[in-house]
Amino acid sequence: MMDDVIYWIWLAEALGHGNYRVHDIIMDYENAENFYKVGETGWKKCEFLSAKEVNFLCKTPLTNAQKIIDRCKELSQKIVTIEDPTYPELLKNIDNPPAVLYIKGNIECLSNRLCISIVGTRSATLYGQKMAYKLGSGLAKAGVITVSGCALGIDCMAQRASLNAGGETIGVLGCGINTKYLSKNEDLRNKISQSGALISEYPPDTKSSPWHFPIRNRIISGLSKGTVIVEAGEKSGALITANLSLEQNRDVFAVPGNVDSKESMGTNNLIKDCAKLVTCVDDILEEYELLYDYQETKSISEDGLVTHNVKEETITKFTLPAYLSSEARKLFDALEDKPMSIDSLSELTLMPVSIILQAVTELEMDNLVKSFAGNRYGKANL
Repeated sequence: MMDDVIYWIWLAEALGHGNYRVHDIIMDYENAENFYKVGETGWKKCEFLSAKEVNFLCKTPLTNAQKIIDRCKELSQKIVTIEDPTYPELLKNIDNPPAVLYIKGNIECLSNRLCISIVGTRSATLYGQKMAYKLGSGLAKAGVITVSGCALGIDCMAQRASLNAGGETIGVLGCGINTKYLSKNEDLRNKISQSGALISEYPPDTKSSPWHFPIRNRIISGLSKGTVIVEAGEKSGALITANLSLEQNRDVFAVPGNVDSKESMGTNNLIKDCAKLVTCVDDILEEYELLYDYQETKSISEDGLVTHNVKEETITKFTLPAYLSSEARKLFDALEDKPMSIDSLSELTLMPVSIILQAVTELEMDNLVKSFAGNRYGKANL
């Protein structure tokens, strides 16, 4: 199996990421090594290859693939080909699965688990952030793995919520895993690799490019039984993921938004056309209750997870939930009974406004903060 890795990497690099030839090659040649060995003469006879693709195959040396393998060893990144038993079964069944996945973390957490992707706009409203956090947290407490793209806005809010609730999440990147992409989210990516996995079809050191992300989105939807769009404008990239989900015969969910909000135009249109309306986690989980055992919440345990019916008691004792992030705890300590502006809280905690807003959302989910007019916040009456 390991001997065949070099040939699958060579194939992916020669034909490009997102190509549709993987299933054809397995069908006609069983594996990439057999395909490689027939050479140019054999490739020219392949009915599914164009002359341009044959040219790419001829010009791509096998030594390039070996360099990628060596680089992965340096970075301790795992390589999983489509022939590997740990390759996700759902992803294998899409029309154009990646021949190779580069992984940091534990991809085996996907085995026999319900995976749901949560995606949306990077310019999320406070409402969108709250809903992403609510759904990410709720799915994690039910034992569901969330899948997303580690982007700013909806993606990172859902994934942070999953981690804060003690769950596992998968981050699918449109660049090499070791690439410095979105430095604001570097801490999130590190946490994901420790509890879940970072996945990319792009080898180490591959920089992100705009066209990588639409290609990447098929992996997000392909890993998941269903995709939830929280907020998306009329031309949002999240809608690409929704359409891919439909093409892959997967479920599509959407969170309704204000009809006057441009960030909700895409999601509202999805609900009109094909998506199931989602207002809470149960709207998602009920679709899979016959396939997966899940539990809406968990009792208080050593890992700090807490059921909804005991949150009031926990708050009464002034004990913060263990799954809250350090930023949320820091903000809670800074809050007063009287209203405080976002700028004042930022100055007081030395945290950026964007982090303050995320922390506020966390605290609101557990009724630990109350909001006032003018984007001002105070500590809830405990």
